[in-house]
Amino acid sequence: MTAWLSTDMMNPLANTMVNASCDKAAFGWPCDTEVEKLRDAFALAPDLPARQKTAAELQTRAIEVGTHVPLGQYTLPSATRGLNGVVTSPIPVFWNIEKE
Repeated sequence: MTAWLSTDMMNPLANTMVNASCDKAAFGWPCDTEVEKLRDAFALAPDLPARQKTAAELQTRAIEVGTHVPLGQYTLPSATRGLNGVVTSPIPVFWNIEKE
């Protein structure tokens, strides 16, 4: 089991889990030309509706091929009582923090 943050998976071009580029993908990942064509189409899409349509097709194909198996979601709980300057972010960051 492994996990990535949502910011790593928002874009199909940077999403490691939908990479099916044979030897260029992570070890053990599938080789599928259709997934790679859809990733290329996403990159070349002229506007947001075209990207959304391509992303939906890519998600369907990735599940069919088995590039990954989503097992669920989780959140990273955090407590910030008594701290000032906490940055709201999808990942924990520890700069700009002061005790009250």
